[in-house]
Amino acid sequence: MKNVDSKIHWLTPFWLPPFNRQAKGSVIKTPIRYIFLFLVLFTLFTHAAEVHFFTVAHSDDWQLFMNPEAYHAVRKTDNKVVFIITTAGDAGQRDGGGNPDTPYYKAREEGSLRAVRFMVNTGNGNRGPQGAPETVTVNGHNLERYVYANCVTIFLRLPDGNPGGTGYQSTNHESLQNFYSNACDQITTVNNSTTYKDWNDLVSTLAGIVRYETTESAIIIFHTAETDETINPGDHSDHRHTTFAVKDAAKEFPDSLMFLYCGYSTGNRESNITSEDLQINIGTWAATASGLSDNGYHSTWEPGHNCWLSRSYSRPVEK
Repeated sequence: MKNVDSKIHWLTPFWLPPFNRQAKGSVIKTPIRYIFLFLVLFTLFTHAAEVHFFTVAHSDDWQLFMNPEAYHAVRKTDNKVVFIITTAGDAGQRDGGGNPDTPYYKAREEGSLRAVRFMVNTGNGNRGPQGAPETVTVNGHNLERYVYANCVTIFLRLPDGNPGGTGYQSTNHESLQNFYSNACDQITTVNNSTTYKDWNDLVSTLAGIVRYETTESAIIIFHTAETDETINPGDHSDHRHTTFAVKDAAKEFPDSLMFLYCGYSTGNRESNITSEDLQINIGTWAATASGLSDNGYHSTWEPGHNCWLSRSYSRPVEK
């Protein structure tokens, strides 16, 4: 046993205390803390980080159609979860609305940030208020970026295209659909912070965000809207065209994964979310709706929206 003990001690890294050995016959018992340490180190060196990109058209889309999947991604604290909101969801009000201090789109954004905080704090708790945003430049465009725990939220603030995709007169009928089809030759954010010169400019910006938020070894997972109208009929034009941009951007990341989520059509489908997941969806949506009501806008806590909280339908796809 002396030779075996010496060998074990020699293999022990210098930064660990010697093994506490207890011989019983020819068996050496290793304390549980060393087994635990080995498992931790094994995980660190073999588990690649996941970065989830929930890329949606409006500030309340992921809460309604991509939860509890977003919640479960957030609760794995070694994940990074990035929420990218492509449009301002301004409903043609541009940077205005009923509250002179808080435009309508900003109230919607506040609801989205509250939803993120709610999900994080179901596990961590007591993290305090949202920090100030930072401005990052990606592909020559200034973007507003919020960080909270392992979550990042980025707002692109492109004009709301309305459900049919034709846009609003107040924003020169600029919409993702018209931009995609070249019916408008550029698209400018509702707060005039930047202008995208063509579709490839927007796609390159989305791809740039992915590179900015990931490391080379990370597993990239995209979550966005379903575009197959036989599976997801009657969806918002902004939802579909956001996915077209995501799919184009994802071509630069061939090893990434992608999941597509049904939207409005799920309201008529069988409920498939129950128990604790349903409670999470309800709480997340309540936090979202409070962003509007606290800023003087009509709350979205009503049957037309609430029916989606017990439903989530998605599928993995090849890009």
